[in-house]
Amino acid sequence: RYEAVKKDFDDWFRCVRVGGFILFHDSCRPENMGTGYNRGWPGPSKLVRELKNDPRVEIVEQVHSVTVMKKLNE
Repeated sequence: RYEAVKKDFDDWFRCVRVGGFILFHDSCRPENMGTGYNRGWPGPSKLVRELKNDPRVEIVEQVHSVTVMKKLNE
């Protein structure tokens, strides 16, 4: 669920060093996808879409169902 993955991100973000990497599994689901899996689940995928506009991180790569982000600042 979105709330659970968002809480995990918020709780652990401060533990990642600037320049460190954050990986999200099951996070490449298209926004208006039906109920099938298709490379991700709604919760992690929604958070990754939101973080695309967050100046603290940048997406380095998306491979199959995994999103790799780099922490840019606190």
